[in-house]
Amino acid sequence: VVESCPRLTRQLIGRHKARTHDQHTAIVLRDQLTHLAQRIDAMDIDVEAQFDRRGVTLLEDVQVPFPSMTLNINITSPNDPADFEKVKVDLQKFCPIAKVIRESGTVITENWNIAKG
Repeated sequence: VVESCPRLTRQLIGRHKARTHDQHTAIVLRDQLTHLAQRIDAMDIDVEAQFDRRGVTLLEDVQVPFPSMTLNINITSPNDPADFEKVKVDLQKFCPIAKVIRESGTVITENWNIAKG
């Protein structure tokens, strides 16, 4: 029994305590963009996860409770969208939460929407 979890949507501006995957991703992205001297005007990260609830209902042991997650990363920036290719690669290399989630067997799909603003 795999079902969709409710969407987690937040406007993330400034530094927040990382409590959820989308918040942590926003912090790592902001740090990467600062390091690469790229500017963003707005960022919104929406996470949708598939959740296998059999484990929490004590029906059976579930090895991968979240089989898949989709991150919709929406950025508005004066930079050219092509300038974000390194950021996309680096996010997978340097985001410790995403690494732990991927290593648990969860497939993470990133949908990047970059608007020039």
